[in-house]
Amino acid sequence: MRKTKIATPVLLYLVILLLIVLVYYNFAFKPLQAKVDALRAENNLLKMQRLEIELA
Repeated sequence: MRKTKIATPVLLYLVILLLIVLVYYNFAFKPLQAKVDALRAENNLLKMQRLEIELA
């Protein structure tokens, strides 16, 4: 009986921690990753334009 009294708060803590990680991933990490990808694409485009100007 003592093990269930210890296991329940630990499981609750782990579930809450998992929810926090999921919320962070969905609302913070994904939008930041999209912005980073957009900046990368823009940087690659600028590099290509610079190369075309140098070759012209």
